[in-house]
Amino acid sequence: MAGGSRVLGSLVERDTQQPVVQAEVRLTPIVGPGTDLAMVTDRRGRFFFRSVPPGLYTLRIDCLGYRPLEDSVCIAEAAAMNLDAELVPHAIDLEPIVVTARSTLLPHLIGFEEQRFQTLGRIRCEHLRRNGAVVIWTRRGS
Repeated sequence: MAGGSRVLGSLVERDTQQPVVQAEVRLTPIVGPGTDLAMVTDRRGRFFFRSVPPGLYTLRIDCLGYRPLEDSVCIAEAAAMNLDAELVPHAIDLEPIVVTARSTLLPHLIGFEEQRFQTLGRIRCEHLRRNGAVVIWTRRGS
């Protein structure tokens, strides 16, 4: 393989064996010059690095909701390496969030539905006809 080795693998959740999606997989050279290589798993929990230079690397996997995973890997010249891993779910403790909302409109609307219902309940057809609000046509001779 010209230009380095291929490193591929997949991530699943330990308990369910379901793919872990959108996890960051990072290879960092331990010795010598080099650049970090990073990618994100696809919808099947898979990742693939092309052209990885040979050497000793730290493999780090991070995904929200899971414990980070870190290990050392030695990548040989012109090799194809398969790295499959299981991630352990891990909840993150967060401080509670308190949301407070104020509205100047709300006090005016308190009881609006009740008042509307009571008012409409009292209006009868006779009132509407008497005030010219409704014209009721009847057919004679049919």
